[in-house]
Amino acid sequence: ADTVPIRKIVNGREYIIPKPLPTKFNKSTQRLIDSVENTSIREPRLRRWKEKQKRLKLRKNPWKDYMVAGARDEPEVVFEKNENNRIPKTDWKNFAPITSPLDFTFLEKEYSPNFEEKVAKRKNLWYHRKAHKRANTIIKHLNKEGVASLTKKTKIPEFTGGDALEVRFKGNLKDERENIFRGVCLGRKNAGLSSSFKIIGVVNEVPVEYSFPLYSPLISRIRLVKKGYVKKEGKNVRRAKVYYIRDLPTSTYTVTKSDMEAADAQDRRDAIRTRKEAKKRKKEALLAAERKDKEN
Repeated sequence: ADTVPIRKIVNGREYIIPKPLPTKFNKSTQRLIDSVENTSIREPRLRRWKEKQKRLKLRKNPWKDYMVAGARDEPEVVFEKNENNRIPKTDWKNFAPITSPLDFTFLEKEYSPNFEEKVAKRKNLWYHRKAHKRANTIIKHLNKEGVASLTKKTKIPEFTGGDALEVRFKGNLKDERENIFRGVCLGRKNAGLSSSFKIIGVVNEVPVEYSFPLYSPLISRIRLVKKGYVKKEGKNVRRAKVYYIRDLPTSTYTVTKSDMEAADAQDRRDAIRTRKEAKKRKKEALLAAERKDKEN
């Protein structure tokens, strides 16, 4: 009953009313489509569907093209798909076919160690990691370079949450006047060039919180006043973030005059120690040079 088309007589003329075509047909409907009876109304739609099926069959698989043709720029090189060179099933989204040896960027050449060896190994592969995945390593290298160049100008001490700091900074690059802010570090975020840290302090008996970019050109100096300034029951706080001190009284994160004087005294002692060590090294170097001369 389903295979028989619906017929309708209007003014003595007979019409076949087609049913909506599904994307896939079972055998009975396929027979009905192929039959001679059903040609008048269904024909153009059926023809379009059949043409689409042909197109899908004839459609080229880009992966096969890369496998057979290989690199466009070097036709001698053929990237073959072998059992050893399969794309991992779990990670197939991170990989793409190699279009040519020129697919590698100049930055990749510069920052990836043993680049030529890697390319030589990849000549037998027909896929590699996608560009946005490969870019992550380049970004890491650029971050390291940026941090190294900025740390040459200003030395940044090692500090964590709970340490007392003094930060000297400017409001603008044109501004000559330096602002000084003293307080306790709430936490530090390490993220390459975009690293930052938060400080809480007291200005005119009002708690103030600053968030500074660690490698900002506006910061002229970061000084470590005291390590482990915040205490809990007489012991150092073993936390990376000490946000809970916001709710404590202001005396817990107020850096006093006596703290600054103690820091200055410590700096003087450190300076004397470094000078003595430098003199020792010089003496040792001179003695070593004299011994070499005597031996020769």
